[in-house]
Amino acid sequence: MAVTIKINPCPERYNSANPYKTGQTTSYVSNDDGDLERGRGSDFTTLDFNNPFGNTNRFTDTLGGQTYADDIVIDWATTNYIAETVIGWYGVVQGGGGVDWPTAMAAQPVTAEGYNDWIIPNAVEGIMAINFGTTTLSHLLVNSSPQLWTSTTRPDDTTRAIGYNATNPFQASKTSLSANYMLLRTFTFAELGL
Repeated sequence: MAVTIKINPCPERYNSANPYKTGQTTSYVSNDDGDLERGRGSDFTTLDFNNPFGNTNRFTDTLGGQTYADDIVIDWATTNYIAETVIGWYGVVQGGGGVDWPTAMAAQPVTAEGYNDWIIPNAVEGIMAINFGTTTLSHLLVNSSPQLWTSTTRPDDTTRAIGYNATNPFQASKTSLSANYMLLRTFTFAELGL
């Protein structure tokens, strides 16, 4: 009896398992990140293939452009082409002048722009938003560089949580009032009209 194995082909260009570029293009010594610029993408903000809207913008609004009228930023570097989902960020900083970590965690899920399932990113999701070649999170509509909480606790000191800002990850006491937070959710292609 012959066994047939069906393989679902996924073009190599859609392989999202490889890390994305960090954005650093300045080299300080041979073989550093700025020299080698390893990772997917032409650069931090440009895909090396078309997104479903037909352009190479890594970050688009929900209509495929870059006007962001609804403050939602879709990050096409996070696309799952099999499930047809992608991470979108709500580009409005939450938390006022800063909240402690327990307050930030208790605030979710958040309702905004017609969706009631916005959550705080984990450490990996937050760090993916850092462009290590610049000092602003401008692609997330953030004009300043606030400290932002993630939902991840530091494993060797559970009184501290991981956060990020425009230039690097950080860790702080969960009782610190020094951080705000950003929100993300997973969008389906259907929700984006694709």
